Amino acid sequence: MISNIINSLVSPKEVFGSFSPTSGKSYSEILVVILAVITSYIILYWQIDPSDIKKLIIEDSIDQNSSIDEIRIVSDVADNIVNFVGIFTGLSQALILFLKIIFITTCLYIFVKKLRWKGETSFRQFLSVVITAHMPYLIYSLGLIGISVLAGDGQLSVDTPEYSNIGHLFLSSDISFYSWIGLISIFDFWVVSLLVIFLSEYFLKSILKCILISLFPFILIYTMMFFF
Repeated sequence: MISNIINSLVSPKEVFGSFSPTSGKSYSEILVVILAVITSYIILYWQIDPSDIKKLIIEDSIDQNSSIDEIRIVSDVADNIVNFVGIFTGLSQALILFLKIIFITTCLYIFVKKLRWKGETSFRQFLSVVITAHMPYLIYSLGLIGISVLAGDGQLSVDTPEYSNIGHLFLSSDISFYSWIGLISIFDFWVVSLLVIFLSEYFLKSILKCILISLFPFILIYTMMFFF
């Protein structure tokens, strides 16, 4: 398992070039990534000042029409859950990542079947490939842990997990034209490149076709994120 994770990151052609539709694939890699994601969020929220988390919970739960009693109730609830926000957030982000993998697998599987590309693959085997292609999120999680541990007082916030987003790295959040692009994580470019390698190596199709097919589910995902 460990060698497969490392090879998928440093030598993807070796991993995907030896892919066989009849060979069994282990799904333990996704458990490693999910645990890494959950752990990274727990460590992040453990380092953030609880008062900042409580303030955010209250701001998201009340509006200008909220009464003093309602605000007091929300404040009491925030006091009770503030220490568990990291766990809840980590679990929700892990679930989102898993659903994302299922969605991408479904899109690619349908595309390949509809286009009748030569090469026998089942949905389960496609799922194994998409899971392997998401190993960069292990690096993302380790990066988030590193930032959380090394950051100084007041440098962390609930927006810290967006450290890999294009908007956070390169673009101004005040420019609305770039807001959709700003949501994109650079790690998803890595994932797309791994999927392109698999499609081109296994199905022997042009790089351009493989890029378009690999990008399609991500375009849908980020469009939904932008509007919802």
